[in-house]
Amino acid sequence: MKGPDPRHFPPGLVTAVIVDHNQSGYAYQQLEHHRCQHPEAFAAVDWIVISNGKSSPPPMDCVQFISTVNDGYGAAINGAAKQSTGRVILAMNSDLVPEAGFLPAVFSLAERMVASEKTSARMGIIGLRLVNDDGTFQGSVGRFPTLARFLRGLLRRRDVRKYVTPDRAKRLSPVDWVTGACVMIDRVCFDELCGFDEQFFLYYEDVDLCRRAAERHWLVEFDPSATSRHLFPYHSRRLTIAMVYVARRSLLLYYWKHRPRIEFRILSLIVRLECWLRRGNDGWSKVGAMIERVIRDPSGHTLDRHEFETIE
Repeated sequence: MKGPDPRHFPPGLVTAVIVDHNQSGYAYQQLEHHRCQHPEAFAAVDWIVISNGKSSPPPMDCVQFISTVNDGYGAAINGAAKQSTGRVILAMNSDLVPEAGFLPAVFSLAERMVASEKTSARMGIIGLRLVNDDGTFQGSVGRFPTLARFLRGLLRRRDVRKYVTPDRAKRLSPVDWVTGACVMIDRVCFDELCGFDEQFFLYYEDVDLCRRAAERHWLVEFDPSATSRHLFPYHSRRLTIAMVYVARRSLLLYYWKHRPRIEFRILSLIVRLECWLRRGNDGWSKVGAMIERVIRDPSGHTLDRHEFETIE
């Protein structure tokens, strides 16, 4: 059987960025899956691996490896974007395993994105389909956060509280936001938004990007034609103090930036109460101190790297 026509994979169209934080083995395995499944498409992609942890992936032909300090997921993508020229940026976690047909579908979507730039229906961001390791559905799109949705979500399981179920039979369904774990971003859209807001160290940087894109009349969509297994999503992992630290911080920053002040104040009270109730647990005093700093100066707050690294 003939392989895919290389003309369907124009060089310079797609820059793929894998962010690797202490998961180099998974990053390497993901690259090997891409190369073995679709070698022509693999060769046409501008591959960049950002290693911002303590381990480094082994070298691989056609892949640029960049070691850097850990300034967060959005900062890693922004840094890779500055060192690449692909017309569409494909941002991915390292713990993904692509299913057959992934890269050809990405190229097809990338061509549609670029073609839409001069139309009234500009395709800015496309979230791709994620499944669990056993093949079951994994949440990857949601509605923009509000205080009411946040409170309702507290009554639901972690794996579903933020997410909605997109139309998996329909190509390019409009949605509010898509996860940054596997997302395509038009370069013109990315540059217009000045990339990810690096004030979000981790979590909510993808929601923020999608909201700003929508405000500038870029379409945010979900497409099921390219699928990956996501091995370690946030909601499946044991909740560590480090995860709580960055998640609560990003939650407050998002509400300060995008929601009415009354919602920010009420949410601040809720998070303060959580810290008070858990004050006897290791690390929660640092979470509480960080939250107080965010509340005092949310627009100017920066992550205390030293404090965070002591609990990471």
